[in-house]
Amino acid sequence: MNETIMMSIGGYAFTMDSEAADAASEYIASLESFYLPKEDGKEIMEGIEERMAELLLEKTNGGAVVNSVMVNEIIEVLGRPEAIEEESARASGFREGGPSAAGEESKASPRKKLYRDMSDRVFAGVCSGLAIYTNIDVVLLRLAFALMTLFPVFGRHHSPLYLSPILLYIVLWISMPAAKTVRQRLDQKGQTGSIEEIQRNVMSNPKRNVPEEPRGHGLARVIGIIVGTILLVTAVSGLVAGSVATFFPVKFGLDWVYGQSILELGDVPGIAQVLQMPVVRMLAICSCFLPFIGLLYAAVMMIFGLKAPKWHPGLVIFILWLISIVALVTLVATSAIQYGI
Repeated sequence: MNETIMMSIGGYAFTMDSEAADAASEYIASLESFYLPKEDGKEIMEGIEERMAELLLEKTNGGAVVNSVMVNEIIEVLGRPEAIEEESARASGFREGGPSAAGEESKASPRKKLYRDMSDRVFAGVCSGLAIYTNIDVVLLRLAFALMTLFPVFGRHHSPLYLSPILLYIVLWISMPAAKTVRQRLDQKGQTGSIEEIQRNVMSNPKRNVPEEPRGHGLARVIGIIVGTILLVTAVSGLVAGSVATFFPVKFGLDWVYGQSILELGDVPGIAQVLQMPVVRMLAICSCFLPFIGLLYAAVMMIFGLKAPKWHPGLVIFILWLISIVALVTLVATSAIQYGI
């Protein structure tokens, strides 16, 4: 049985057998001797190790022992140092041969493939996937879907050709595969994942950690701030009004509303008793307040241009709201039947 060794690559610790560790160390050492003397060598090596870590995490599912077969497969994907030197010499020959030859070389980059983006999704990642494919800011696409849902543009309501944006989203959801593997995420962006590509990206963009802004980014930020401000005012107003009506009705002269409501419901057997149940009150408060909390969360995200965390608080709030509504309706209906309404 081979000895296992802990090895850090790209900020991640991997458990490797001795052969895999030797192969990975030798490969990284050969790359460092080739790139570190260059001006951007340190940044290039960081990018290479990050890519190696991504591929290793995918192959090991975050826990399996790395073997030499995995390391060799990754080396074949990224490229070997001798192939890099040969490619660099060929590229220099193209540059000496004139712009036409260099132009032919630049055409080798792969085309993008359409995938759903699972790293920046709100529901299924359809809009974020389309944004990557078209290089259009995702905020504009999400806003377009929202506006089409509110104000349909695909014909009149009574037309048999009417196409609901929600139906369109569902069709795209079904037809677009999710980008789950490293290879799919690279294909989604039209990248090969090779070392030459990492080197080109670093040399063409010194600020490698700052992604290129998609088309319409400035307009999307302006729209996001405007819409976010409207949502913020709506959310705060709703939360304040709801808090006053729920917890301080007497101080603001709203007690007569509750009194009148009880009188109106007094003729319906059992309703008053049901509405006095603590669990019903709690569900009613959740049903009323959760939408405004969701609006507040959306407003903050849009105003500051933040990216949703992996657990998607907005979706969690929406699901909790649906659960509250269903539970409230079910409990009231069940209690009403019990009281003989």
